[in-house]
Amino acid sequence: MPNRYCARRSRSSASTGSERVAQLVYLISEDWYFRRHFLALAVAAKEAGHNVTVCCRLGEHGATAVSQIQDAGIAVRRIDFQRSSLNPWIDCNTRRQIVRAYSELAPDIVHQIALKPIIHGQYAARRTGVKARVNFLPGFGHAFTSRAVKAQILKPLISVALAHALSGETIGLAVMNVDDRNRLAALAGSDPNAVTVVPGTGVDLSRFAASPENEGPIVATFLGRFLQDKGLEELAEAARILHQRNCPIIVRLVGAPDPGNPASLPESLLTTWQSEGLVEVEPWTDNVPDVWRDSHIAILPSHREGFGMSLAEAAACKRPLVATDVPGCRDAVLNGKTGLLVPPRDPEALANAIGALARDKVRRHAMAVAARQDAETRLSLERINELVLKLYDNLLNTVAEGP
Repeated sequence: MPNRYCARRSRSSASTGSERVAQLVYLISEDWYFRRHFLALAVAAKEAGHNVTVCCRLGEHGATAVSQIQDAGIAVRRIDFQRSSLNPWIDCNTRRQIVRAYSELAPDIVHQIALKPIIHGQYAARRTGVKARVNFLPGFGHAFTSRAVKAQILKPLISVALAHALSGETIGLAVMNVDDRNRLAALAGSDPNAVTVVPGTGVDLSRFAASPENEGPIVATFLGRFLQDKGLEELAEAARILHQRNCPIIVRLVGAPDPGNPASLPESLLTTWQSEGLVEVEPWTDNVPDVWRDSHIAILPSHREGFGMSLAEAAACKRPLVATDVPGCRDAVLNGKTGLLVPPRDPEALANAIGALARDKVRRHAMAVAARQDAETRLSLERINELVLKLYDNLLNTVAEGP
């Protein structure tokens, strides 16, 4: 998509009519998260004519993510985010770094992703005069899904901070599902129709190609971070129920804990589940299409999601889906057509759904075909990138035209 925006002109270029391309800065907490979910968008923005920089924490999982981002032609600048920190001194230091970055990079547009980057980024953008701001909330996070006392205390505090950060924002708001759209609009005091719903971050349909299911034992796979919020305790209990029913199925967890998230599961619990024969645990891999090719059913029993990207990728690989009927999961599953939705925190209902698909090859195949069609229609990388680039374009032109 061509970039129609004419970025701010320097004094020397104003008289000649020459124009420079827009400076686009992404603000996100982790390099690995950007690489996994937003690198393709950044490359598309670069190809559309933007100069692109990502500001994030570097190297939590080694230098691989940074190298891949830079190899794609995207500049990287370090910001010392601490996602789980409640220390005001640490957060103040993070905010100062963002102000300095925005001041030196002089972005025409910033794309701020998730709670802390939005809260700190809004302050920095206002301080440095950045008017074109995309505030993209992939999900509301642990504080809004957990029943823990600490989370219940933090939830109203985060809501107030987010509402303050977004006060007066009438354009540039984006989320991944309709439920989050309504909640974010209420916090920002905005019209829900002004909030863009972006269903996920897009699936590369050529990389996640359709493939027939393998012969042999049925494998039902969860892929993602090992968090309590992902419903893994309920999944382990569902696996126990299936074993008690002598259902010949392998429940597989592929991923890793996330120590930076307060909901991260301890390694000892995963070891216990393995020793009891409930699940097989495999480490995270970048060869995600191979994970789905070796699976028969994709599972995501989360308590809440922004958008179930693991489900979208499994659907593209032509796999039926089982997920909870919660925001972000229900947006990725066409219930009864591409998969089955079950109530959250309900191991027996989860076991029933997995078992039903495990026993019925004809139904699995029909849902798998429909899942691939849905991925092609709604969830392709090209469609999602076009939607976000259009948001950039409209926002930049609105700012350029002035009040």
